[in-house]
Amino acid sequence: MSLKFAYLGAWHGHASMHVREAAERPNEFQLVGLYDPEPEVIAKNQERWAEYNLPLHVFSSAEAVLGSEAEAVIVEGHVYQNLDYAEQALKAGKHVLLEKPAGVDLQQLERLHQLATDKNLFLQMAYMWRYNPAIHEMLRLAQSGALGQIFQYRGHIPK
Repeated sequence: MSLKFAYLGAWHGHASMHVREAAERPNEFQLVGLYDPEPEVIAKNQERWAEYNLPLHVFSSAEAVLGSEAEAVIVEGHVYQNLDYAEQALKAGKHVLLEKPAGVDLQQLERLHQLATDKNLFLQMAYMWRYNPAIHEMLRLAQSGALGQIFQYRGHIPK
C-alpha cells in the first residue's frame, strides 16, 4: 500500500525529488496531484516532471487538495505561504512535510507543532541531512576535538 501525497504549493526547487522518488517507488508513494496559485509554476513543473511519466492531476484550489484522498501534503510554496498551507493541511487531517524555511512567523510554527501533536499527525521539516549518518559522525568528531579547532567549514551536496 503506497502513501498518497499531494503538493500544496510547488514553487520550491526540491519538489522534483519527491516526484522522482514516487516514480521510482510506486509501491511506496503515489502522487495524487498538486495545487499552486501560479499557472507558470504548474506549467514549469508539468514540463520538468514529464520524464517521470506520472499522471499529474492539477487541483483547482488548496481546498480541493485537502478534500482529496491524499494522506500527506508536501508544502513547497513561497516562504510567506507555507505556514498557512501547513495549518490548513493539519486541520484537514493530513500529515505535512514542510519545506524550509518554514515561514515567517515563529509563533505560528509553534502552534502548528502543537496542532500536529493534538491531532496525532506528523509535521516534518524537510531537512534530510540532519539525520544523515555522515553528518552525525562529523559532529561527533568535531565535538570530541578530533578535528582540532575548526575555523571554517564548506560543504557541498552533489547532484
